[in-house]
Amino acid sequence: MKAARKFVNCGNNVVVTPARLVELTKGQVDYVLGRNPNSMSYMVGYGTRFPQKIPHHGSVIPLIDQHPKHMQCHEGDVFQNSG
Repeated sequence: MKAARKFVNCGNNVVVTPARLVELTKGQVDYVLGRNPNSMSYMVGYGTRFPQKIPHHGSVIPLIDQHPKHMQCHEGDVFQNSG
């Protein structure tokens, strides 16, 4: 966008520059990595404070190369409750 000298026109006379988009994106990444009110990284394994127990089934099931068969929704419960 910068090289093409383009901007994002959001309407109502709001125009966002490429530099502002980069600034907003960096802010979102910083938040996820720990610059937030909880001073906690939401990326598992990053930083000193991050989620230890992930409640989402998709995050606790085995890798597809370890368990290649299709799994039904609640078949992942055994993996979630094993750790």
